Amino acid sequence: MSDSSAEVNEEHDEWIVYFDEETQQAVATRAGESITFDLSELDDAGLEALAELGIPVSEARSWEGELCRAACWGAAAAGCAWVGTACAAGTVVTIGGFALPCVWATVAACGASGAGASVCSDWCTSTYG
Repeated sequence: MSDSSAEVNEEHDEWIVYFDEETQQAVATRAGESITFDLSELDDAGLEALAELGIPVSEARSWEGELCRAACWGAAAAGCAWVGTACAAGTVVTIGGFALPCVWATVAACGASGAGASVCSDWCTSTYG
C-alpha cells in the first residue's frame, strides 16, 4: 500500500473509500491520510487487514464478489449435507471397490467441501473483488 496524492477529506475521522478511475485503484481517505490499493490483488486476509484499520471494506467489495463467495460456501454446505443425509449411521458406502463406513465418507465429503469452498472463495475475490 502506498500514499496517494488523492484529495484528502480533512473534515471526517472515518475512512471514506472510492474508486479512482484515473489510477484504477481503490482509495481510502480520512483526515490527513490516504491509502491506495488494488482490489484485484487483495485476498480475504488483505481485506480483513484493511477492516482492522477501520477501512469499510464492504464498500470496496463488489456485489458480484459477495454473491460468488456466498454461492461457494452455500454449495459446500449443500454437498456436505447431501452426503450426511444420504448415509445412514452404521452403514457402509462402496466407492470404486473400497468400502467406507458412512461416518468417514461424511467427514471426507465435508472436509473436501470446505477446502473447495475456500479455493472457490479466493477465486471469487481475485475475479470480482
